Amino acid sequence: MATMTLTPASHGARTYEATVPRLTSRGRLVVGALAVVVVVLCAFGLAGRVAAGSPDQAPALTRVVVQPGESLWGFAQKAMPGTDPREAVLRIRELNALSTSVIQPGQVLVVPAH
Repeated sequence: MATMTLTPASHGARTYEATVPRLTSRGRLVVGALAVVVVVLCAFGLAGRVAAGSPDQAPALTRVVVQPGESLWGFAQKAMPGTDPREAVLRIRELNALSTSVIQPGQVLVVPAH
């Protein structure tokens, strides 16, 4: 909100000029910290709602250890039957922050519980 200050003009008339409020370094720090808190809270809130499917229900997850010969496709079909396996693979990759669909024996994965 701009504030108005009264300054004398050269002809003796009075004019109003708008001044811009300035933040101190501490004020900028507080505003920045509040912005970060809001972004983090929004990110966690949105991620929880997308993962759960509804705001009141947390997703059921389980951990599995990859055995030799197992694939992400197989885990996807077991964990999310009735879902397109491509979507299930993508979901498992997102849950585990995997950049590819390649998994290794002994690797621990988080998958939706069925």
